[in-house]
Formats: sequence, C-alpha cells, structure tokens
Amino acid sequence: MQDKHIDIFHNLINEIHEFIKNKINMEKNSMLVKSTLGESYISINTLLENSIFQPHEEVILKRDLSKIYKEIYDDSSLFYYSSFYYAYRKIKAGDPQEIQLQFQKINLDTMAMLINILSISKTKGDLGSSTEDYFFSRMENCTWAFKYVLNHKLKDYYVPSLYSICNMIQTLILYKKSAKNKYISDVNILLTKLEQILKDFISSEDIQVILERNNHLRYFIDNQILDMQRIHSNEIIYETNLSKIENERNRGALRILTNLYNLDKGKFKEYFEMKIEELEESVEDMHILDKILFVRVLSNYYSLTKKIQFSEIGLYEELELKNVDEFINHVFRLNEISISDVTEEDLDKLLQMKDDELRIKFSKTVNGVEERILQRESQKPHGAFEISDMELPITFRGKRYFMCLPFKSGVEIRGNTVPVDISYQIVRPFIEFKNCVVVFVTAKKCSENLMNYIKKLKDSLNWPIEVIEHETLAALLKNAGEL
Repeated sequence: MQDKHIDIFHNLINEIHEFIKNKINMEKNSMLVKSTLGESYISINTLLENSIFQPHEEVILKRDLSKIYKEIYDDSSLFYYSSFYYAYRKIKAGDPQEIQLQFQKINLDTMAMLINILSISKTKGDLGSSTEDYFFSRMENCTWAFKYVLNHKLKDYYVPSLYSICNMIQTLILYKKSAKNKYISDVNILLTKLEQILKDFISSEDIQVILERNNHLRYFIDNQILDMQRIHSNEIIYETNLSKIENERNRGALRILTNLYNLDKGKFKEYFEMKIEELEESVEDMHILDKILFVRVLSNYYSLTKKIQFSEIGLYEELELKNVDEFINHVFRLNEISISDVTEEDLDKLLQMKDDELRIKFSKTVNGVEERILQRESQKPHGAFEISDMELPITFRGKRYFMCLPFKSGVEIRGNTVPVDISYQIVRPFIEFKNCVVVFVTAKKCSENLMNYIKKLKDSLNWPIEVIEHETLAALLKNAGEL
C-alpha cells in the first residue's frame, strides 16, 4: 500500500470514529445524521471484513458498530415499521413536505433492517421479533405507494421512489445471501413484486431521461438488477462505459465505486485508478459522508489482492472503571494471599491442570457471586460465539459490572510464556459489555510482549484489565484450598 494511502486510511478511520462517538452521545439525532451513522456501520463492517487490525482497535471499531446498531435499530423509532404502513396513505394525500419526510423515514427504516441483517449474518440466529415481522408484512404497502407514483406520473417522486425500491431490494437480497430461512418465502414474494415495479419504472421515458443525468442512481439500479439475476444464474456479464462517468464529482464517483465493486471488480479497479488522484487532493475538505464512502472504497480496492494489515492507527476510547485494583481486591481479596508460601510443587500442580479443572477450581476464589452462577459459568461448554470463558455479574460501589475471565491453562500453552497472539481473547469482551472488567487468568506467565500490550491499554486507554498469573494464581488457589 502507498504511504499516502496509509495516512489517508488512518485519518479517515479516526475521523469516522470521532463522528460516531460525538453523535451517539447526542440526545436526539436527525434522520440525516442517523442515515450517515448507518453508512458508517456499512463502511466499518466492510473495513473489518477486509482488514486485520490491532486487537484493541478491532474491539473499538466493533464497539462503534454496536453503538450505531442501538441508535438506528430502535423499536420505539421503527414503531412496527409504521413508515411502511402509512406510505400509500401519505403519498395519496399529496402533501409534498409529508411525502418527502415519508420517503426519508422509509429509507432510514430499510437501512435499519439492512444493519440488523448484517449483525446476524455470521451468527446462527435468525430474525423473528414482532418488529422484524412487520418489516416483511408491511412492505407491500410501499409497493402500492410506488405504483401510485408511477401510474399518476408524480414526477417529483420518481427519484425518491427508485432509491427506496433499490434499498428494499438490496436489503431483501442481503437476507437471502445470509442463508437465513424464516422469512425466505416472504423475501421471494417481495422481490418478485419489487423487480416488476422497478422494470415498470425504468421503462418510462421520463425516467430514462433522469438516469441519463443521474449516473450514481443508474449504477445503484444496475447493481440491484444484476444481484437479482445472479440469484438465478452465475453467468452474468456487466457492460459499462467508464468514459461517460469520468467527470463525476466526489460524491457521485464514490457512490458509483461502491456499486461497481459488486458489478465488476475489474471495472471498479479501473475507475478507482481513474479517480483516486482527485479524491486524494480533496480528502481534507470532504463532507463526513464522503469520507465514510471513501474509506469503504479504499478498503475494497486494497482487499482485491489480500487482507489489509494495519499497524496501530491511534483509535482512542476510554472506558469507565478507574479503581481496578480496588475492584480486584473486592472480588478476590488478593491482599490476603501470600506468594512466598507458593512452592515448586504447587506450581507443578497448577501447570498440570487442564482448562476445565482450572476454571472450576478458580471459581471457588470469587467473592460476591451466587454459587449457581459460578457453577454454570465454570462448567459451560466452549462455543464459537462465547464472549469469554466465564462472565460474572459483580456489583461494585453500587454499580453492576460484568467480570469476564479468559483462561489459559499450562496444558493449553506449550511454550514457556503466553504469546501476544492471544490478546484478542483478552479485549474481545469489551465489544459486548458497556460496563466490563477483564481478568486474564493464566497458569504460565505472560510473555513480555503480551504484558507490555496490556500495560499500554491500561495506561493509554484506561481499559480495566488485570492479570492473575503463575505464582499469584497458585497463591490464590492455595489460599482457597484448591491446590
């Protein structure tokens, strides 16, 4: 990767993170801001798929995804997809201001479902809430609204209708690609209806004139048409003339590039290289939405050959708990143990323990947690989607935290010390819990690299992480009569 593009990546990612941090803390965000946050979600999700980050920075970006999801996929705002339900009625009533707001809300609510599907796409779960039911059952009301616009030649609403139709198709196809099954028959029926409506729209001479001028809308439509064709056949060739879009300004070029990546990666690469110099020159003055799209496009370009490997890029997010030492003493009473009493025989016993045995014995050293929870967490099976080996609710100074405990037994770690490679297991719980403390429990000592990494996170980001290792662990178990 070119050095100047490394700098651009670093600056863009940090700016997007700060934008999210600032807007999420707002009491009430406008639909425009929420839409921009939704675009941020898609770009960060793409970036994470295409890249390898330092573990704590991957966690910060995934925390950003979680915050955006909670801001946009909000049941009280979606209100059973009422924007779909009232679409036909509002458009038929003919109030221009109300109609424009209705289209904005429809697109935002469709984006909410797209983000919802992205969030479950790599899990075993499926949709199924009442709000999710209404997304599929009430979308037909929107199809009536689109037909009304076309049949009554409401030309002012052709473009908003086309964007809404394509956003819906894109979201339904994403559900289909995710290999979820609960709503697949609804998806197929709706796709058939929307495909026909889209064909009816683009066969209109008035809309053909619009698409001659509006290149990024045309490519967005092409993207959805091609995706629907790919459902039935893999033998699809996309033809386009890049000279016609050579003079597109930044926003249009970036939108076209996000679609070209799916349409034809060769054409995407060619057009990117045609436009990159203009984009580089104007990046400082770009609107935040353009920066969000630019980072997605850059990520897609550099992932054409291999995953992007990032060194530390300077993302910063401080977490809340300040008195970690007091918290740890509150839970484990480490001030009562004596490391000098630990013998070589004690350490040998500790190093021979397997993971399951270590977890059960360690659970006996925890104070302030119900026995049934300790038993459940210490004996739960490992799974691909587990947050940590144990997650325990702890009340400290009147506030509830989750103490997450990743374990490494002496049997599991073959080297003399625990390598830095396992650091993601230590920081991962911070994605899932807002109020979280991580205690890394290891029979062997941490390597110098791993311990330095943990110290840096504690010092520069104030992340509440503690390590109970080797002699300290042996002393704690011995004090509890478990060694």
